[in-house]
Amino acid sequence: MKFTECVIAGKGRGLRATKPLVQGELIGDEEPFAFAVGQAWRNSLCHQCLDVPSSLLRCSLCKFARYCSRDCQRKDWTEHKIECENLRRVAPKVPTETARFVARILQKLGTPIAKDTRRRIDGLCSYQEMDSRSQQEFAELFQTVNTFVGDSAKLDCHVVADLYRKIRCNSFSVCNGEMQAIGVGLYLV
Repeated sequence: MKFTECVIAGKGRGLRATKPLVQGELIGDEEPFAFAVGQAWRNSLCHQCLDVPSSLLRCSLCKFARYCSRDCQRKDWTEHKIECENLRRVAPKVPTETARFVARILQKLGTPIAKDTRRRIDGLCSYQEMDSRSQQEFAELFQTVNTFVGDSAKLDCHVVADLYRKIRCNSFSVCNGEMQAIGVGLYLV
């Protein structure tokens, strides 16, 4: 292994190289715990594998999600099923990328997940305090997510606020081969 996990005070977790790296060498390849396709890319790429094919299949129910094949659509159904219901309920409005991202994480956290995964999420670094601008952003996000997932979800504002602070510290842009941001993801490396 060429890396070791480290914690940098005030900045959070990271990876530190333990051996010299060669230019062009692949240093990591990780699937995100959760991700959401960016608004600008939502009609251009597969919402499962993130490929950009010449043609895409559209979810016949929500008309939002796009897939390069029936196989990708089937692979994504477990995660997309609840999102699909939510998208149909709020149509024609489409929540922001961040709201869909938070909803996907909350959805996964509401299902049985491995103890190690739960431990890694609980251990994510987060901003303890939010300035007034961040509080306003969170209030708007919470309202959007609450509307998106439906009032029956009974979201706990404190739980979502903790998740929001963790996302602000630990989410990354998901980039294509040309290093263009095509979405946002949470990686639990």
